[in-house]
Amino acid sequence: MVGIDLGIVLIVEDDTTAQQRLARLLAELAGKHVHVSFVASISAAKAWLASSKPDVVLIDIRLPDGSGIELIAWLHEHHPRIATVAISAWGEQTTVLAALRAGAVGYLLKERKDAELSLALQSIRRGGALIDPFVARRILESLPLDTVRPKFRHAPHHSSGALSKREAEIL
Repeated sequence: MVGIDLGIVLIVEDDTTAQQRLARLLAELAGKHVHVSFVASISAAKAWLASSKPDVVLIDIRLPDGSGIELIAWLHEHHPRIATVAISAWGEQTTVLAALRAGAVGYLLKERKDAELSLALQSIRRGGALIDPFVARRILESLPLDTVRPKFRHAPHHSSGALSKREAEIL
């Protein structure tokens, strides 16, 4: 799998504290070679994207002028080579799945510690598709059990505990 360059990153986030935190984490990860820009709305992101092409766009789900999921879908349709990552305070399964279906390569929760977010961003940078582990666990727990584990036939049980002749030969 091919990694994602972090040369130019657009952060679509209306909270300036979150913007600065993400910029700091990206700078720690990619060094001085990363150029980070910020916008606070979907309309500002589309205007910015008319003249610039980032490698990655980190998108908050709840923005002043709409859902970040709409922007993820728009980017996936109009700029499919740009990687999009949803970053949100909201981890509901329906929201996460909607973002992934729209084209996001990851879904991260803002509430995570810096070290956790940094590892997640590093995984995405290497080409991984990361979902916050706690969100992933809730999604897995909601799946019916037989879709998660294949059905295996049980091996015959030896009441004596001794190996069969064939088992002994194999050993």
